[in-house]
Amino acid sequence: MNFFKQLLPNETPPFIAEQGEVMVVRERILQFMLLTFSALATLALVYVGFSAVQQQRYFILVLYGVMYFFLLLTTLFRSLPYTLRCYITIFLMFGLGISRLFESGQVGEVAMFLVCVVTLNAIYFNYRNIFASLVVGLVVTVVISEYPFLANVLHLPGIDRLQHGSDTVIIGLNFLVVSAASAGAIALVVSGMKENLSSRIELVKNYELQNSMIEVRIDDRTRAINKRLDQHKKAAALIQMMNLIDNDQELINRIVEPLREQFDLYYVGIFLLDSTGQTAILEAGTGEAGRKMLSENHRLTVGGNSMIGWTIANHKARIALDVGREAVRFSNPNLPLTRTELALPLLFPHSTGEIALGAVTVQSELPNAFGEEDLAILQEIVSNLAIDLYKVRLFRETMRNLEEIRVLNRDYLQRAWTEALETTGDLSYDFKNPTSQADQAYQEITLPLTLRNEVIGYITVEAPQAQLTADESSFVDNITTQTAIALENARLLQETERRAIQEQRLNALTARFSRAQNIDDILRAAAQELGQLPTVSEVSVHLSAGAVTAQADDPRLEAA
Repeated sequence: MNFFKQLLPNETPPFIAEQGEVMVVRERILQFMLLTFSALATLALVYVGFSAVQQQRYFILVLYGVMYFFLLLTTLFRSLPYTLRCYITIFLMFGLGISRLFESGQVGEVAMFLVCVVTLNAIYFNYRNIFASLVVGLVVTVVISEYPFLANVLHLPGIDRLQHGSDTVIIGLNFLVVSAASAGAIALVVSGMKENLSSRIELVKNYELQNSMIEVRIDDRTRAINKRLDQHKKAAALIQMMNLIDNDQELINRIVEPLREQFDLYYVGIFLLDSTGQTAILEAGTGEAGRKMLSENHRLTVGGNSMIGWTIANHKARIALDVGREAVRFSNPNLPLTRTELALPLLFPHSTGEIALGAVTVQSELPNAFGEEDLAILQEIVSNLAIDLYKVRLFRETMRNLEEIRVLNRDYLQRAWTEALETTGDLSYDFKNPTSQADQAYQEITLPLTLRNEVIGYITVEAPQAQLTADESSFVDNITTQTAIALENARLLQETERRAIQEQRLNALTARFSRAQNIDDILRAAAQELGQLPTVSEVSVHLSAGAVTAQADDPRLEAA
């Protein structure tokens, strides 16, 4: 089935398709004509066979049989070379015309076949073959019209039908006009078709080229978009990771290596300003170069001849697409493969203006490695890093201040309650539940009285069990908390009242001083006022030349 399908004109052999559209069309025309000739030749062979047998002209039967064999061979085997199949077809047509001349002796019938030969050349080949077929056909036409006696010499059948008086010139001209016209028209059609096909092929090629260029641009754009999306995802992951770290040194140590790996960088380093704000110190760096520079305490001057120094001083990013042409750059011997460098400032936005914390350097081995989108993504990461660093520092400073406040509060509570208890003595109160059973064993449970995380006393509870239930524990905790707050409020009230009394006495003493008439009255008023203190039994006031201040341990100022 596949063999017969391959005989259809549209089923072009692969080796023909490789030779272009024009060759494909010509081969299809050739196959169509061969199929048509084969079908007609089959009917003609049957007719000629019966006629030749009846007339006992077996030579004609053999001749037609051989021609039919070559026609079928050329038709069925499309794998034969195209030129060979064309020449076989043309020679078969030429041989058929000559055989008809020998049968009928009609020059016009021969000329018709010769015109077909020229036409086939016009279809199958170029102008050179057309001209050659015209010459051959014209020569054959002239010969068969000028020398009819050859038929008599050869004793060919049908010699009586030859036209001995034919006008050779007219026959030649007729053949030439008809052949040239038909061949020329077909040649022009084929040439026009070839040009159209060439134009169409050129248009198809241009379309395919443009289409491929568009596809390339689409692919490039798609890859770029996917790359940006991937970079944004990686940036979001890094930012999320940074938000979970509450230590500045751990933060910068954990960000540099993921940043280098995820963005395929050569080196990443983070510089932070020292306490003076004039020097940027390398705090984290990737690779062996980073470890070496950290061990060397690598540092750069702010505003100096380096991209990091320039970036911190100007609060702007700086990029060197070709480090060999960058004027403001520190040539680091530890990073010899750097071709592109980008310095990004670590800036915290503050109400008073941007606060510079340091800068980040990212470097690549490729020239022109960073574009505007790369700069935007990296700047976003660095900006979040600056915010996280500032928040960590602020949190640490806040915790330090809170610790100082806690220490001061603890000292204040200890001093205040110590003074209060020294004044009043130890305070305690016992209560015995009248409903408790005297013969039952009880366990002591000691609970601290805690005020702002400081213990100011204890509550001892006797219970049948060593541990309280959850509800009892919650209730007791509330009681101890409220008791500690109430005790502190009472102490503060007493202290306020004491200070008010002292202020009142001081005001009264000031009034007595203002009414005193002499020094004796003033000394008497001071001694009397000091003698009213609860812990003072006797007061003496002495004035002597050269005394500037009264010391607590001076023998002239005694308290008994």
